[in-house]
Amino acid sequence: SLEQVDIPREQPSPAFLGSELPLRVLSVLPAGPAPTSDGTLLSERDALTVVFSRSVIALGSDWSAGAADATPSRPFELTACEGQPPFKVPGKLRWTTTSIARFDPDVDWPSDLCFDLRLDPGLKSFDGISLRGQDESGSRSRSSW
Repeated sequence: SLEQVDIPREQPSPAFLGSELPLRVLSVLPAGPAPTSDGTLLSERDALTVVFSRSVIALGSDWSAGAADATPSRPFELTACEGQPPFKVPGKLRWTTTSIARFDPDVDWPSDLCFDLRLDPGLKSFDGISLRGQDESGSRSRSSW
């Protein structure tokens, strides 16, 4: 006689294509025409843009500093490279689409500045998929000249 055996299955993600299309970073721009071994060179008022694989904010929402429907955290932050003093570059972080976050500096990038762009490890897509994969640690170096 045949015996019925239950085979455990992975729990499907509640989000559409959640396991096939995880939340991850597709690119960080500018990639720069002359990247260095330490990262990418920025000049003047180059914008920093992070492109995600899934929507992070709801379609039609307006997320920017002070917006009423702001997400609970910023998708990334800029921190000084090891051995560099802390810095602050004034600017605006905004979502240009539901999956693209952009930082526009209000002033030219300071010269000889080295910083890391660090992704928020708790970031989730609009439908609840957590950031994962190679970009999970989320550090990318940038320099200005």
